[in-house]
Amino acid sequence: MHLGPLRQPARALAFAALTAGSLALLRTREALSPTQPKPTVLARHKRRYFGAMLRLFGADLEVLHGPPPPSARGRLIVSNHRSALDIGVLMWLFDAQVLSRGDLADWPLVGRAARRVGTLFVDRGDLGSRAVALRSMRRVLEGGGSLIVFAEGTTFGGDEVRPFHLGAFAATRGLDVEVVPVGLAYERGAEDLTADFGAHLRDLAARPTTRVVVSVGAPMSPQRDPRKTAAQVREAVARLVVEARAAV
Repeated sequence: MHLGPLRQPARALAFAALTAGSLALLRTREALSPTQPKPTVLARHKRRYFGAMLRLFGADLEVLHGPPPPSARGRLIVSNHRSALDIGVLMWLFDAQVLSRGDLADWPLVGRAARRVGTLFVDRGDLGSRAVALRSMRRVLEGGGSLIVFAEGTTFGGDEVRPFHLGAFAATRGLDVEVVPVGLAYERGAEDLTADFGAHLRDLAARPTTRVVVSVGAPMSPQRDPRKTAAQVREAVARLVVEARAAV
C-alpha cells in the first residue's frame, strides 16, 4: 500500500468500514443459515474478519507450530502482550473468546464488535469486576470453550515476560481443561511503548508492514495451585518468545 502520509487515515477509515460491514454481514449470515449452529457461523465469520484486519494493517505474519488439534476440553490460551495486533493474531488462530480491558466495551464501534464476539471485560483495579470476570471465565472453560488471556495484564516492550496475574489460572481450578502457551515477537519499533492505546494504533496504521512471529506451544494441564500453574506457563511462554524472536 504505497500511500505515504495518507496511509494512516486511509487505514483508519478502512478499519471502521471493515468492522461496521462485518457486523452487518454477520447478522445476514446468521439469518441466511438457520440450520447451522450460530457458534459455527460466528467462528467462520471471526476468522475471516480478523484475517482481513491483519491484511489491512500490513501484518507480515509467520506462525511457528500451528494451534493444537480441536479438543472437547476447555482451553486457556495464555500469551505475552506486545501490540494491539495481538488480539487479531490470536483470534485468527483460535476459535476463542478473549479477556480484555474493561473500558474497551464502551469504545465506539470497536466495543460493539467486541461484545458481539463474546469478549469478556475486566477492570483489574476493581475487585467486583475481577470477581465477575473470574466467574465468566469459569463458565467459558466449563462449557468446553477457549479463552485468550494476556496474563501480564497490559502491553510491554521487549521480550521479557512479566509476572502473570493469577485470575485466569484460578479460573481453571478443579476443571478438566488444558492451557496453551503462546509467544509473540514483533520487529523492533512495532510494539506498544506508550500509555496511549490510541497513539499506538495510529503508529501501527502508519507503518507499511509489521513483521510478527507467533510460536504456539503444546497444551499443558494446570496444577492445583494457580501460582504453580502461572509460573509453569510463564516459563513456557518465555521460551516461545525466544523462539519467535529468532524467527523475526
